[in-house]
Amino acid sequence: MSRKDRGKKTSNAAPEKKAVIKKIQDLAKKFPIIGILNMHSLPAAQLARMRGQLRQNVEMMMCKKSLILLALEKLKATHKNVENLEKILPDMPALIFTKDNPFAIYKTIKKNKSKAPAKAGQLAPFDLIVPAGPTSFAPGPVLSELAQLGIKAGVEGGKVAVNQDCTVCKEGQPIKLALASMLARLGI
Repeated sequence: MSRKDRGKKTSNAAPEKKAVIKKIQDLAKKFPIIGILNMHSLPAAQLARMRGQLRQNVEMMMCKKSLILLALEKLKATHKNVENLEKILPDMPALIFTKDNPFAIYKTIKKNKSKAPAKAGQLAPFDLIVPAGPTSFAPGPVLSELAQLGIKAGVEGGKVAVNQDCTVCKEGQPIKLALASMLARLGI
C-alpha cells in the first residue's frame, strides 16, 4: 500500500452485505412507510401465516441488526425521522415497507399474535400461573418435579392434581429451563 492510500477509507464488506443494504435503501425509496417488527421468540408458523396475509400490501426485510443500522444511517440524508427508527430497533428486528395504512397493517399483525410455549431464558411476558386442577400425569417422579418448582400437588383419582393456583414466574423474570419444560408438559 502506498503512502497516498494509507489515509483513505476502504470497504472490505462482503458483496452480499452491500446488496442487503442496497435493497433496504431501494425499498425505502419505493415505499413511503417504514415500520419495525420485533422477531424475538416468534414461532415460524406464526411468521409464515403473517407473511401470507401481508404479502399483497407489505414488503418485509429480515437481516442482521448491524446491516439495518448501516442502511438507516445511509437513509438519513433522504428520509426524515430515520433516527427515530434507530432508537427503537429491537434485538431481532425486521423492517416492513408499505404504501398502505399502517394502522390496518398493525391490526393484521396484532390479529395473528398468539401465545407460544415458554422458552428457557425468555422473560415472562406476564405472571405465569399453574391453575389448580387435575393433570394428565400418572403418579411418580412428576410429583417431586412439581414440588421443586414450588407447585403443591397430590394424587386424586389415580392422576396427579395441582392443589392450588400457583404463580411460578412473575412478569419480567427469566424463565428457568426446568420450569419451561414443565409448563410445556402441562400445556401452559
